[in-house]
Amino acid sequence: MAKKKPDFLTLEQMKKETGISEGILMDMIAEGDLYAAKDEKGNILIPSFQLNRFPKKKKKK
Repeated sequence: MAKKKPDFLTLEQMKKETGISEGILMDMIAEGDLYAAKDEKGNILIPSFQLNRFPKKKKKK
């Protein structure tokens, strides 16, 4: 059975998945190019469906 992706990714997880720095991701959120929300602890959560907008990060060999 395929592993189900979580509905939301934290900013740190998004950074790891895409290889894009937090600063650039924050700018994208501020400009409205990337949807995000904050949870009750103040963590930034990004809907995982937006991950498809980014090229796959190349694995280092």
